[in-house]
Amino acid sequence: MAGASAAPAILFERQPMVRISSFGILASLALVSGCDSFKSVKTTKQPSEKGMATLICNVPASKSEIVDSLACNTHGIAIGSIAKTEQQTAILRYADYTLGNVRKIAEIGDEAFYALSFFKHGQKLITCGLSGSLSVYDMTSMKLDKSFPVDSGEPINAIDVTGSIAGIVGDGKRAHLVDLDKVTSISVPGGKYPYKSCCFSPDGSYLLIADLAGSVRKLDVKTGSELGKFTSVSQVVSVAVSSDGKQLAIASPLGLVTTYDAHSYSKILQDNLADSISSIAYLPKRGHLAVCHSSGVSLLEATSLKVLDVLKKSSANSRLMKVSADGGIIAVAYDDSTIGIWTLD
Repeated sequence: MAGASAAPAILFERQPMVRISSFGILASLALVSGCDSFKSVKTTKQPSEKGMATLICNVPASKSEIVDSLACNTHGIAIGSIAKTEQQTAILRYADYTLGNVRKIAEIGDEAFYALSFFKHGQKLITCGLSGSLSVYDMTSMKLDKSFPVDSGEPINAIDVTGSIAGIVGDGKRAHLVDLDKVTSISVPGGKYPYKSCCFSPDGSYLLIADLAGSVRKLDVKTGSELGKFTSVSQVVSVAVSSDGKQLAIASPLGLVTTYDAHSYSKILQDNLADSISSIAYLPKRGHLAVCHSSGVSLLEATSLKVLDVLKKSSANSRLMKVSADGGIIAVAYDDSTIGIWTLD
């Protein structure tokens, strides 16, 4: 396919941050148990437009914080937020929507959590962000397990985990394959532009990475070698692989959704949702795509891109979305400082 065009305009900017080195982060770590300024989970029962999903609860966030990242499992969500104070502070919480409570896990000065991911069946949580360091938390004890630098102070934008291997991309214009058990990594040089999204294949054999200019690369998980590369028809803000490994989906920040054959990279379908998109994900075993855009989360039929349903709150716009590993739970952060938990019926 055609090569990338000139440098793309940056359509979405995170809050301006002061970068720091990864050294000294642990010294500013404070672990706090119990509930805090986030209020308890509020249960509800609001159906989606077509009744395919139900909003079961809301997590009211603090008005003085910006929710910057989410991770979702079958019992709760991890929430990474930034306190809007003179000293920037990153706060990590876990909201258990089965018990109805919210717990603060960590509070780190001069940091920001840009990406979160559960692994080991939800028993562990990995965080990364502004400093370029990774931290692993044990979700049973809610305590820090390990922390180590990866990208020399460059912000990390996205993370995915398969088994004990984490795929990481960010502003450092490199991809990293990190063994979380051995604390070793493979660094893969990138191109001209920062990487914004990554995801593993269902069998964990390759990592798909995409930059904002539209370059998409397939990397071998064991060696980091490039298995394939193509340029999408648009800028890329999010990329996903279907559960059968046969199809790729790419979302543009301008509202364009495009699917490709995962092996030949030929374009299958394309549709414009006429709305700004932040993320896209396949729903395992359902044959659907979930697309988070400013007016809601659209559920699309993956083979036709037909809109089947829309999950939205009438009083707020959607900012972030994360889907549980089994595809049954969708967590959405809204611009009214709440996080909604949707279950698929």
